[in-house]
Amino acid sequence: MTVMKYTPKLPILEKIAALFKVQANDLLQYDLSRLDKSRDILPMYTQLVPERQQHVYEVVAQELQQQRDAAKAVELPLEILNIAGVASAGTGEELVDERDQINYRGQLPKLDFAIKINGDSMEPRFHDQQVALVKKAFEAENGQIVIAYVDGCSYIKQFEQTERTCRLISLNRKYAPIEVQDNPSFQIKGIVVGTLSN
Repeated sequence: MTVMKYTPKLPILEKIAALFKVQANDLLQYDLSRLDKSRDILPMYTQLVPERQQHVYEVVAQELQQQRDAAKAVELPLEILNIAGVASAGTGEELVDERDQINYRGQLPKLDFAIKINGDSMEPRFHDQQVALVKKAFEAENGQIVIAYVDGCSYIKQFEQTERTCRLISLNRKYAPIEVQDNPSFQIKGIVVGTLSN
């Protein structure tokens, strides 16, 4: 005896379902509404002009690729990043030995320490409570975002140096620059290489 897999065509399946007073979906264990939609797509597609057919093709190809990519995506393990303290994006943050941790997923740029940002003086690029990822450095180039110490306070600011001045600039124009040219306490501690948001 030979056993064959037989799947009846939809009209026959609907008659069989009616005879047994059940839904056709129950016989197949498949959502037939999806089948109805797929049957409707081809006639609509063939009515489109070639340019619109091409557009539909591109959209479907993109959706299929995203679906395949999502299926391949592997959730990265949860990692812990140690936070070395805080830096003010405002008027200065006292240097305290405050340690914290944050969980994250993904790959980080090479960094030496992380520091939490307090304040809004670096808006719109950096936000309150973001975590700045920092590479240790004692010098900076014009325009780089730095972690700096001035008069016992830590700051996250844009470094600016000219022939006559050296100052720390806020990206938010509500805050005045901090002149550090003749301040012996001024030190650059690092260059910001990225951020993490909570």
